[in-house]
Amino acid sequence: MKKIAFILSFALIFSSLSACKKIEQSEVKVTSSSQTLQAENPVQTSKTTIAIASETTQSSAETSATAASVAETTTAAAQTKASTAAVKASTAKTTAASTTAQQTTTSATTTTAPVTTAATTAATTAAVTAVSQYYSQSSYTALNYDKQNAMWISYLEFQNILKGKTQAQFTASVRTMYDNCVALGINTVYVHARAHGDAYYVSDLFPWSANCTGTIAAEPSFDPFKILVDEAHARGLSIHAWINPMRGVKDTEIQQIPNRYLIKQWYNDSNKRGTYIVLVNGVWYFSPAYKEVRDLIIAGAKEIVSKYNVDGVHIDDYFYPTTQSSFDAAVFAQSGSSNLSQWRLDTISAMVRELYSGIKSVNSTVLFGVSPQGNVNNNYSSQYADVRKWCSQNGYLDYIVPQIYYGFKNTSQPYATNLQSWCDMVTAPGVKLVAGLAAYKIGTSESTGEWMNDKRILARQVETFKAQPKYGGVAFFRYESIFAPASGVAAQMEQEKAELAAVLK
Repeated sequence: MKKIAFILSFALIFSSLSACKKIEQSEVKVTSSSQTLQAENPVQTSKTTIAIASETTQSSAETSATAASVAETTTAAAQTKASTAAVKASTAKTTAASTTAQQTTTSATTTTAPVTTAATTAATTAAVTAVSQYYSQSSYTALNYDKQNAMWISYLEFQNILKGKTQAQFTASVRTMYDNCVALGINTVYVHARAHGDAYYVSDLFPWSANCTGTIAAEPSFDPFKILVDEAHARGLSIHAWINPMRGVKDTEIQQIPNRYLIKQWYNDSNKRGTYIVLVNGVWYFSPAYKEVRDLIIAGAKEIVSKYNVDGVHIDDYFYPTTQSSFDAAVFAQSGSSNLSQWRLDTISAMVRELYSGIKSVNSTVLFGVSPQGNVNNNYSSQYADVRKWCSQNGYLDYIVPQIYYGFKNTSQPYATNLQSWCDMVTAPGVKLVAGLAAYKIGTSESTGEWMNDKRILARQVETFKAQPKYGGVAFFRYESIFAPASGVAAQMEQEKAELAAVLK
């Protein structure tokens, strides 16, 4: 037995030495990345190293066939504690800021508070210390504009310019993309950082997106989000990290995710699969009624703000994916509420408020914005997004970008009428209104024909909003719709771009 123990000990020591060597090599790779116009967050390098160390330790442990089972078990336990620590430490640091924000917010009493479950596994002192350092406050002063001329840059764009591309190829594409935006008069970009419970940035909490390498959780050879941030700032563009907090990974991908990620741990747990994460139309969605789930969502936003010099965090309308009561029946049954709709509204509002205060606790200059559906009634009947509350009370968001994707002649939601309803709703002094416009509709046929026949419909929509005292800017969905349209739409889009450039400048 002593001989076996000696062999196992020697194998683990050898694995640790190998991990150290890999960490040193990884640090060289990270610190050699391109220069930025703004000073980098002073804790970013050490935080990136923590993420790399976690993965290389696990990888090196698996190199010893003799000690494989022992090393893997030990490493998995440590990583589970570290992941839990990241979420719990994030929540602890948010408490003071959240309390202050809530004290200054005049909010209606909710029907019931979201359910809090038992605490997860306690972390070791070392893990807590590492995570506390990891979430140190950022000294970066965010770059933002009084009036946003914004462009959504989606994960759909990344499928063309990132997947399978070299660092040089990706950087060249990003530079072209941003140069096009600046030429149009854009000053702000909403760039996908996490679209499906995955990451386009170095993360301890979420796996790398399959749009990076073609395989989910596979680490690319460079950090795409750092390039996106650096190149934006080099052109004076404000960059907001766009995340979808509730939309998780596809069912076809979840088996490929390593066990160190909480989403995989919840999937493996029969008590949390179907409750903490719920399968809807082939996608695993996070259920925000559980505090542990909201803790992960908020920690994910704080991680981005702590690691990268972003100027804002942005979420859109992926809230509840279904109106079916089965989505969160178990936790609703524990809530004591008899009104499912109001309970869900309160749950989403809690998540939005905690995102706001969590982001501010890391960097108070970073903005938080939400882009809900343009149809106000849909936000309440299907999304459970209490947009009236968020627009009228401080402490939920800095700006709101309703997706007013309607033409002037739309029979149910005409643009001018819908825009006015949003102007009337935004009454909180700390909230700005930005109108989301449907560039993707140019050249498409609708019953009114205006998206096909009106050669300056987007420009007219901008002009209409500019005449309003609540004008806080406009945002266009999305980049490829304007700069890489279908061949049949290209000529009309060129004319539209010329008109837009004139009204945006």
